[in-house]
Amino acid sequence: MAAYRFKLEALLNYRRNLEEVALQHLATVKGDLKVAEMALEQAGARRLATVDEFEQRKKRPMLPVRFAWFMDSLRQQEQMIAAAAAVVERKKAEVDAATTALIERVRQRKVMEKARERDYRKYLAARMAAELKENDEMAVLRYKKSA
Repeated sequence: MAAYRFKLEALLNYRRNLEEVALQHLATVKGDLKVAEMALEQAGARRLATVDEFEQRKKRPMLPVRFAWFMDSLRQQEQMIAAAAAVVERKKAEVDAATTALIERVRQRKVMEKARERDYRKYLAARMAAELKENDEMAVLRYKKSA
């Protein structure tokens, strides 16, 4: 009997490759999320530093130009924080989508692997049946020779 060969092996390999691509995409998107979260954290830290400096400056007389500069700087930093928070939310949505896609790819691969296992069990059963038939035939031939 010929060696086992799964007829859909190419499709199984294709699904494995798709899963690997989805996994790599998820890793990339998670990295992008970490970068966006760090940018948001740094923007918040810069704003806190500006507020601290503003509080220190308020203890002394301050020119109106300097006061306006602080207010403008704080407003710009709040806009940057809002923009960074929006990027983080978008990246979180991308991570969720990539995770969902990876889960689907894994499910598709597992379906093919289950089909391969069923096909292999059928192959083994057919091989065992063929061996049993061959052994029965040999036993019949031996019996006929001895009789």
